[in-house]
Amino acid sequence: MKIAQRAALIVAALMASAPSALAQDAAPSAPAALAETIAIGEPIYVRRCQECHGAKGGGFVGPKLSGNERLANAEFVIRQITNGSADMPAFGKRLTPEELLAVGTYVRNSWDNSFGPFVD
Repeated sequence: MKIAQRAALIVAALMASAPSALAQDAAPSAPAALAETIAIGEPIYVRRCQECHGAKGGGFVGPKLSGNERLANAEFVIRQITNGSADMPAFGKRLTPEELLAVGTYVRNSWDNSFGPFVD
């Protein structure tokens, strides 16, 4: 299976399987579920991403993530993490779909970012 096909399947699976508690219009537990997903994503970011994107998302070898409006597009974020690009390695075969979701959620909601959970 080509990387682009795998990425499309992962994006579709993540969007379809995102717990309903992560939906923006979900029950009051949504903030707790979002916080839990961010907490799972943080150590993945530290281990896998921080070296290139910086401890506070300020960029280094990789682009600045803090305040990056492109992160508003959830599909773009998962595609980048899954497939990589230019100097960024692909993590689609290194991370589980749950880890992809968690680290993407962390990046989309840390520093100056506040894009919420992955939902349609």
